[in-house]
Amino acid sequence: MKKNLLRIFATLMVALSLVVAMASCDMLPAELQDTLGGLLGGKAECTHENTETVAITAPTCKVKGKGELVCSDCGEVLESDVVLDKLTTHTPGEWIVKAEATCIKAGERVKNCTVCSKQTESEILPLDATAHNYDFAKCTLCKGDQPESTGFVFSSDGAGNATLMGIGTCTDTSVVVPAKAPNGDNVVAIAPSAFINNTTVKSIVIPDSVTSVGQDAFKGCTYTKVSAPASILTSVRTGTLQYLVVTGKGSIPTRAMNGTGTLNFLEIKEGITAIEDSAFTGCSKLISITMPDSLKRIGQSAFADCLSLKILRIGNGVTEIGERAFQNNDFLDNVYIPASV
Repeated sequence: MKKNLLRIFATLMVALSLVVAMASCDMLPAELQDTLGGLLGGKAECTHENTETVAITAPTCKVKGKGELVCSDCGEVLESDVVLDKLTTHTPGEWIVKAEATCIKAGERVKNCTVCSKQTESEILPLDATAHNYDFAKCTLCKGDQPESTGFVFSSDGAGNATLMGIGTCTDTSVVVPAKAPNGDNVVAIAPSAFINNTTVKSIVIPDSVTSVGQDAFKGCTYTKVSAPASILTSVRTGTLQYLVVTGKGSIPTRAMNGTGTLNFLEIKEGITAIEDSAFTGCSKLISITMPDSLKRIGQSAFADCLSLKILRIGNGVTEIGERAFQNNDFLDNVYIPASV
């Protein structure tokens, strides 16, 4: 019996020795080596067969990143300062309109990367039939006519006539005053202070239906272009007026624009028959005058002291030119006078 026990004990010792030898020689799986190592009072050395790169500073599409090579089994850092390549993908931001669509040209919008600002997407914006750039009743792009402005406040007399009381909700910088109010009444007047101190409006067209303008209706305005019937010219004068179109019928009143030193261009439409005395005296920066064939008479000193005028073509219908009509126009060197004078 004792001999059998000795044989069993000897066999177990030999087996244990073999297992320990195999564990030390890495002949067993890592998990079993660790288990045996723990049982035997030690731990087998890790072979670092499974590794992963852990980012310390994440890379972006703009800069490289930094990381460490780590053993997935034991967590040991095997290599530091690992360089991580830049990302090949971007992070698109919101749409940004690069070019607005207009009435004659398509627009474009883009998305840029929020990290490196590189354009990531683009999209064509179709033509916008409403995106006109109006100036003095014309679109500067497609040359189309501007529709009448809306939003004004009107007052009716109950007999078919209306007065424009104020600008209301109109936000146009190129204003075309309507000939009729929304209720169908004829717009015949502009109330006192209707546009007072308005510095938003850059040009204004007033229809021939308007025959009266109240006091200070355009006081403090800074528009540079105006089209108005001859009878109300004195009411639309400003210290910034550069381009004047005169419409309607009859005469341009005496001293209507006298001393308007900013006026450069004057266009008189068909229907005007006379320019009264001193109507444009002292318009020292006036360089161009367009006269209609309907014009018959130019009054005394009508254009005296218009120092910048160089070329003058008098309308073919003119039969009378008053004394000193062009006095002191020292730079006037090219004049056309029709045989009708």
